[in-house]
Amino acid sequence: MNYILKYLKGFEPIVKNAEHMRQSRIMIWVSTLNIREAQCNISHKYLSSTESFVIQNTTELVEEVNRVHLFG
Repeated sequence: MNYILKYLKGFEPIVKNAEHMRQSRIMIWVSTLNIREAQCNISHKYLSSTESFVIQNTTELVEEVNRVHLFG
């Protein structure tokens, strides 16, 4: 795993660790697939675990919009 992380950091220095890569893959699946398909890909037992990533994705998007657009 360390070899893969070193290799990826050469291309994308933003990659921090294996958990970071896993979470970004989950966020991609949640945003592109329907919630049940994402749950199967992630191997979550309960749908509520997968839904927490949907909520996370929305809050990050709102923060990004607020950071870029200054309403005032």
